[in-house]
Amino acid sequence: MQRPSPLRSSWLGLNKYQHSAEIFRCVDALAAICGQIGVPGGGGHPRFATQRISTNPLKAIIWRPITDLFPEPLLGRSLLEFDAPKVRMMFVNGGNPVNQSPNSNLVARAFDKLEFIVIVDTFLNDTADYADVFLPTTMFLEEEDILVSWGHNIIGGVNPVIEPVGRSRSDLWICQQLASVGCRRTDRPAPPANGSSEFSHQ
Repeated sequence: MQRPSPLRSSWLGLNKYQHSAEIFRCVDALAAICGQIGVPGGGGHPRFATQRISTNPLKAIIWRPITDLFPEPLLGRSLLEFDAPKVRMMFVNGGNPVNQSPNSNLVARAFDKLEFIVIVDTFLNDTADYADVFLPTTMFLEEEDILVSWGHNIIGGVNPVIEPVGRSRSDLWICQQLASVGCRRTDRPAPPANGSSEFSHQ
């Protein structure tokens, strides 16, 4: 193998198996065995950082900072074992962890033990079977948004083609409404109520 030779594996497939974490470890081990770790242009790369441009969290001093994060390969085990404090509810936005997360049977058992689950999605997927509340969200043809890229640094605009179907609302609108309720109950300033086009310019 010539150097540098980066090893790139797509996360769209490997992560759907029960022992997917071990598969990724094998890919990383192969990079190490071949001497590609620590070499400029080498290494092991399991995915594109598609959200690298927009992952900086919004900072708000009045809110409690996030201190506990569960790694996706251990989602089921983390939900069942974490007790500081115990996880009692789940808010899933645009995901299907019961079907797509590694060791999905364990994830399903963990969801079955939660007290309250809210699902925000376009479709009634496998995870929605566990929902206490299902909030229908719009598809990209029904909303204004900005879109990051796969493999390059271009940010694109998304313009609606049709009005939202039925009672569906955008993810942004749903989160703004939930935040407004929380602010009213805690006497905190309300979040901005502007749309995505105005929000993207701030």
